[in-house]
Amino acid sequence: MKTKRILIIAVLAIAALILPSLAATFTLGDFTISNGDTQKGWASNGTDNKETNLSIETLTSAKTLVLELSKAPAGGLQIIWQGNGDDWAWNQTDGVIPSEGTEETTIRIDLATALKNYSKFKSSTEAKILLGYYSDNMADLGVTRAYLDGVSSTTGTSGNAQTGENTAMKTAAAALVLTICAAALLARKIKSR
Repeated sequence: MKTKRILIIAVLAIAALILPSLAATFTLGDFTISNGDTQKGWASNGTDNKETNLSIETLTSAKTLVLELSKAPAGGLQIIWQGNGDDWAWNQTDGVIPSEGTEETTIRIDLATALKNYSKFKSSTEAKILLGYYSDNMADLGVTRAYLDGVSSTTGTSGNAQTGENTAMKTAAAALVLTICAAALLARKIKSR
């Protein structure tokens, strides 16, 4: 009995160490920067002297930019980033969505692949990401929700509701699994008596 209790405590302790490092999502909200009607995006707090809720740690730790659209896009999409890690150079990648468009209404952009000079982006202490969409204007893209996925939960994103919901769901799921395992061990012990 003592061995099983120690095992249960060890499993719970390991889970407590692992759960905080789970990747989360960060809802970006409305665009915070604009370069005319066809280029809009988000800046980390302090970039271009703007106050935003997006920390540079959150931005640079993200694996994927996800765009949920009201309809399939009609044209191609560019992604551009600028930051002090590359002396504010214009780093543009064309064809994130092919020029003929796609039928998808959820676009997942792998940032490591899509961002030119990615290592310089990661080393930035201020940065911004712009989307370029040339089917008249950015409003025609119909972004209903945009978020960063795969954000390290240790980057100070706790003020973001989506991060909290995502982490809470993962924590609850892990706790449920651990509870089921503990109950199975106890049931086995009671049955063996």
